[in-house]
Amino acid sequence: MHWRSRLTTLRWRHDTPPLVLGIFGIIAAMLALTGSALIDGIRWRVARGAWHGGAVAEDPWYELGTALGFWGFVLFGLNFVLATRWHWLDRACGGLDRAYQVHGLVGRWALTALTLHLAVLVVQAWPDAAVIRQYLVPGADASYTSGLAGLALLVLLVVVTLWWRIPYQRWLASHRWMGVAYILGGAHAIIAQGDWYLWLLTGIGAFAWLDAGWLGPRRRGRRGVVSAIVRHRGVTDLICTLERPLPATAGQFVWLRVPAEPTIPAHERHPFSLSAIEAPDRVRISARVAGDFTAALAMVPVGTVVSLEGGYGSFGERARAAGPAAVWLAAGIGITPFLALVRTIESQHAPRAVIWSVRHAEDAVHLDELRTQLQRYDTTRFVLHCTASSGRLDAARIAQYADGDWSQGLVLVCCGPPALQDALRRQVRTLGASRSQCISEAFALR
Repeated sequence: MHWRSRLTTLRWRHDTPPLVLGIFGIIAAMLALTGSALIDGIRWRVARGAWHGGAVAEDPWYELGTALGFWGFVLFGLNFVLATRWHWLDRACGGLDRAYQVHGLVGRWALTALTLHLAVLVVQAWPDAAVIRQYLVPGADASYTSGLAGLALLVLLVVVTLWWRIPYQRWLASHRWMGVAYILGGAHAIIAQGDWYLWLLTGIGAFAWLDAGWLGPRRRGRRGVVSAIVRHRGVTDLICTLERPLPATAGQFVWLRVPAEPTIPAHERHPFSLSAIEAPDRVRISARVAGDFTAALAMVPVGTVVSLEGGYGSFGERARAAGPAAVWLAAGIGITPFLALVRTIESQHAPRAVIWSVRHAEDAVHLDELRTQLQRYDTTRFVLHCTASSGRLDAARIAQYADGDWSQGLVLVCCGPPALQDALRRQVRTLGASRSQCISEAFALR
């Protein structure tokens, strides 16, 4: 998703949780202090009448360089915490999708601060060749060597992420090396300064890195088996019976791993919305064939061992809160969280309309199930919109289907491709709705 779309999705003016606001406060404080130190450094040089004074500790730019290193290290560690998928973090961020969006933004700020940390120190030390050699020549100083190695590894991994289009699992495997860069940076800070809080920050970030990649999924995962399979037109329903109850509610998603299937790498985990929660230890996943993982998933036999981690997200909670003002809009396989919600939602929280957009009518593989469940709600209107014959949906058509008006309080609850969500959010705003009248989650997590 484009960075502007990421910022829009956060909807920080109206409903951004305090934790996310606090993180942006940290970044704002870093920028303010950086600007102040930069101006002080210019004044200091003007007063001395020289722009290159060497590595003088009293130079405000020296303090700026070290401060950027500290702030970058803090943000780098926070980035690992945001990737842990801890349940309290999911709730505090208002959904795991927001935690991942903030994770991406914080990572960019961390890289920027750490790169500037080295650049500012080199500029400040000029023309003191001995100090610059310590900063840049491996082996000249243990502290600076570990820091330089960590920064070089970080930059390399980011370059791979941004400029090489590699398969998701290879990207994820390369991403795990970020922890090594962080520990090298922590070693640099500890050797150079050794304060207790640097040990603490290094420990917290290292633990979060280990928990995100290895410890957490094993601790939170629920093992079970595929007890039944239903194959539709391009969609596979897996009914999973678990050894322990899954702490999930309708509208949430889980991370699925298939550890013992030869055709699927044991370490691969992918997010899927729950399309039904039949019991705490019996859930259904409906997966559309869209890649190697889902294609292999469609061929697994009954009895295959699976591991589910979740549930995550606040989509169902926000959909319920919207109540009768809500228009549920699903595009294609985006119907899955609504299939689970419609089984459990109470009459007073039933939506005004349910609209399912598919290319052809035969693509609506859960249509009979959805219609049967919707019969319990007399006030809910259902529309099956086929784009092949009726064209693409827009906000005006959705309001027409719901017999309402966006300026009068209709709430769009949307699950579909990110591009569709972004387009409809802009259209709804143009027609008089506020940001809080658009509810969605970025189910395509990376």
